[in-house]
Amino acid sequence: MKNVWGGAIMAMAVCAHSSLAHAQVWDQYGLRNILGMTVVVGEIDEDLKLRGINPSSIKTDIELRLRQNGIALRDSSSLWLTASITSVPIGENTSWSVMVQLEFSQFVLTSRDAGKSAVAMFDRKGSFDKLFQDMNERNVDAVTWSKAAVLTLGVNKLQSIRDEIKDMTDAFINDYLAVNPQQKK
Repeated sequence: MKNVWGGAIMAMAVCAHSSLAHAQVWDQYGLRNILGMTVVVGEIDEDLKLRGINPSSIKTDIELRLRQNGIALRDSSSLWLTASITSVPIGENTSWSVMVQLEFSQFVLTSRDAGKSAVAMFDRKGSFDKLFQDMNERNVDAVTWSKAAVLTLGVNKLQSIRDEIKDMTDAFINDYLAVNPQQKK
């Protein structure tokens, strides 16, 4: 069973890597004219929490770095910087395979009716069309910036998860400031 989970983590990493293969310019373009965002940290496995990896510390790390670089934080229902940590123990909980991801999401207006097109791809019979009738199919939540890493860590190295998120946050800040120079100190 552990090999199945390890394979699933690696498959997620391959998918994340292939989705991240586009040029850095496009990563930065989606960050233009963003005046603030909400930081969100996803669920973290209990095993990692017991070993000192907790959502509040990670959120504080990210928010502090953003503030230090002049990036505003605000309550937002449409702009999110989200940290995700998915882990699978290897062996007798002596090491973990960990996927760490930082994503910026926002609502975007597509140039076509994305909702019904997506449903048509998955259900040619059209039975899901009713789900989208009352919805603006052109306004969708999209990840416009993302970084991910897969780590294999022993118990004594789990704190390096926080270091990885700090490095990803620095990459986000660099891309953000590259297209929002007015935000630089």
